[in-house]
Amino acid sequence: MTDLRLTGFDPERIRRSVAAPTLDSLRARARRRRTRNRIAAVGLLMVAVAAPGLAATVGRQPDPPPARPAATHLAYWDGQVSVGYRNVHDSCEFEFARSGDGGASWSAPAGPDTQAYCLRDAGGMVVSRAEAHVLTPDVYLVGVGVTDHVSTDAGRTWSDVTGTTLTVAAFPPWAVPVNCLTPCPDLRPPVAVDPVAGRLYRLADPPTEMGLVYVTADGAIWTAGSDPDGDGTALAVSTDRGATWQVTTVSARVVDGLAARDAQEAFVLTSALGGDATARSTLWHTADGGQGWHDQPTSLPTVTAGALTIGDRGQLLVGHHGTHNILTWTSTDDGVTFTAGTPTPPGSIGALPGRMWTSGGSAPTPGQVTVDGTVWQSVPLPTQ
Repeated sequence: MTDLRLTGFDPERIRRSVAAPTLDSLRARARRRRTRNRIAAVGLLMVAVAAPGLAATVGRQPDPPPARPAATHLAYWDGQVSVGYRNVHDSCEFEFARSGDGGASWSAPAGPDTQAYCLRDAGGMVVSRAEAHVLTPDVYLVGVGVTDHVSTDAGRTWSDVTGTTLTVAAFPPWAVPVNCLTPCPDLRPPVAVDPVAGRLYRLADPPTEMGLVYVTADGAIWTAGSDPDGDGTALAVSTDRGATWQVTTVSARVVDGLAARDAQEAFVLTSALGGDATARSTLWHTADGGQGWHDQPTSLPTVTAGALTIGDRGQLLVGHHGTHNILTWTSTDDGVTFTAGTPTPPGSIGALPGRMWTSGGSAPTPGQVTVDGTVWQSVPLPTQ
């Protein structure tokens, strides 16, 4: 203890100047002290009832905000094979479930352990990259921070694929090119995946940057997006697994949709830069393998953050996030005229060649899938 030496201290002078209190004064002070103690005790009791554990939180980093119900998103393939996936509690965790009977039954939800790669700010909000992609019915990719995790058995087991992605001049014969009909920039498409080893393949010289990708039944790979060598929009097709491309560059536009029937015919839906609400979407059409494109007049409004695909009978199917719901249109004359469909509840839009779906809700609210833009089938989602 520090030795404090006080100077100028006169005990006799202080004793003479401090008068002793009277007995009545001492009794009054005691009554006031007992009253204050009772009030303080009641106050402490109220704090303890209203905020149990308050003392335990002092000095701790703030907990994450209350979890919202996790929306389940859908990916739907032929044969009623579907995958439901969700971001658990807005964290870095993802769960996947697979169904082979149109959603009547689902596998147990499963996902990778990503907590070691998840960073939060002082307010508890996730600041790490957290992305999920369904590449095939059985191959799923989750990216958290700088680490990618892949499953090739419908989510049952996972492995770290960081550093195993190969850059190639063309996709190998055993690799499956991945469709990207709604924006998936985290994948940096075009990409292909080895469905057995889970290895990803990226092209050394892609014709578009962060573009959409549509793979047709005859093996053609179509892509539309920003021109990596300029400020325009590139429309391209490859019939040799990405080794060579037929590329056309048009003025810079926002690519809102891409669809193709085969290696010869394709459609690209674009809108003006800047999000002009009064502008209308532009539909580009080619019937000669991308050698020539023409601007197809269309009755569509501005379609943003949506999807374009070819239905089961060659129809053009368009989906769009409206103000309060999802809007859809169908065309049977190559986009000259469109017929509006029945609006569906708000959520997310997904598409693959031959079908379009909406999801983004939670059980018991089902997803909806259509192959013709007219008839919608309900798809039960996995339970939370």
